[in-house]
Amino acid sequence: FAVIAGSISLLAITNGAVAQTSNKMKLFDSGNAVVIDLSTSATGKTASLADINTKALNNFRKAYKEATSVKWVKTNHLSTAEFVANGIQTVVYYDAKGYWQGSLKNYKEEKFNSKVRGIVKSTYYDYKINFVQEIETIDTSAPTYLAYIEDDANFKVIRIGADVMDVYQQFKK
Repeated sequence: FAVIAGSISLLAITNGAVAQTSNKMKLFDSGNAVVIDLSTSATGKTASLADINTKALNNFRKAYKEATSVKWVKTNHLSTAEFVANGIQTVVYYDAKGYWQGSLKNYKEEKFNSKVRGIVKSTYYDYKINFVQEIETIDTSAPTYLAYIEDDANFKVIRIGADVMDVYQQFKK
């Protein structure tokens, strides 16, 4: 893959471990990676529907019927649809040919998958779940979750995916 500018830069796709440096988060496993650039890119611009690949628009409309107030952003290699539906902030990524590449969902604990939430709470029962990020890519069979939790003394980011749960980051209060 070429470097793709925009809110998310996809270099290669996978569903494994997570590392973060500055404003970039990198998921990796078996030599493949997806890099998510959390900064704002000057090369992405708000796009009209006429600028978006027809296949991407059709795929988006079928998959996200509940989406309203959708903001499309287009770069040379990527189109993104940003929206909030049912209390979940979502960004969906399509390549230049209109194929879905991935999605990033942000939400509160009450929207967290109950099974995955139960796994987190069974270990971190005294922690409050503040926020969840759900990451899906074309090469993942299941999402990877980042649960942002805290107790009286610590903040932690717990990574859950592919039958694995671990502490991605930890900070003392």
